[in-house]
Amino acid sequence: MNIEKIPPPKFESKFESKKIHLSTKIVPIDKIDEKRSKLPTLPTMSPDERERFEKALEEAKKIGEGRRRFWNMLVTEVSKTDYQPPQNRQTLILDVGCGRCEEGIVLSAYFGGGEYGFPSENVKLIGIDIKKEDIEKAIFSHQRPDFSEQVTKYVLPPNFEFIHGDATKLDQYPQIPDQVDVIVIRHQQISANEKVWMEIFQKSLEKLSPNGIMILTSFSDIEHKMLMEKLKELDVEVVVNERNPFAKPTKHKEVSIDRNIAIVKRKK
Repeated sequence: MNIEKIPPPKFESKFESKKIHLSTKIVPIDKIDEKRSKLPTLPTMSPDERERFEKALEEAKKIGEGRRRFWNMLVTEVSKTDYQPPQNRQTLILDVGCGRCEEGIVLSAYFGGGEYGFPSENVKLIGIDIKKEDIEKAIFSHQRPDFSEQVTKYVLPPNFEFIHGDATKLDQYPQIPDQVDVIVIRHQQISANEKVWMEIFQKSLEKLSPNGIMILTSFSDIEHKMLMEKLKELDVEVVVNERNPFAKPTKHKEVSIDRNIAIVKRKK
């Protein structure tokens, strides 16, 4: 997939100088889904078209529910830390192992001091993942229409950046600043390769600002327990270590989406 990335002046990120406060508002998980599930299909649709429409609708429903659960987790858990967003510049977020980055809009809205569903220019989000196809999907899903030319193009706004790369080598990517305010490592899988994941944690921490936070989630209790044991080997202070009340259940009773959350800071 060849995706054209254009940095035109019309999408310049402008920091809003107003006071930034992080939201404390929990959003309903099922409300929007119910409305979407009642959308009618067109009577002229063929059976194949109807099936594709219903699959797309179901996928949108799942993504929407996941995003609202993730938002509610941030509202609930980040408030338990002393994290304060910068007031004189953009908040810099590094999403490590971002995949398709379905949480990107949520991170932008929440840490930019906005409301659910509204990404903020107060945030610069950089995602990195080793899977090229996931990065391509992340770019595609975060593009916005550019109406400045006769032929409308979809381009990636400059406050979103996605890198196909290796998270054990973060220093090799000039797009990633020396320090960021928030690091997200969602669904870490330390049991898959303990050595590699420890390197990812260490390289990420080296990018974390003194007042920043790193958010880590786990699929299972066993995985989370392993994570917490290994974090003891790193120069961090654990400020949150909890079961996420907004975790999304799966068919396996021992596995949930964002089942557990840890938030850590660098030791001072």
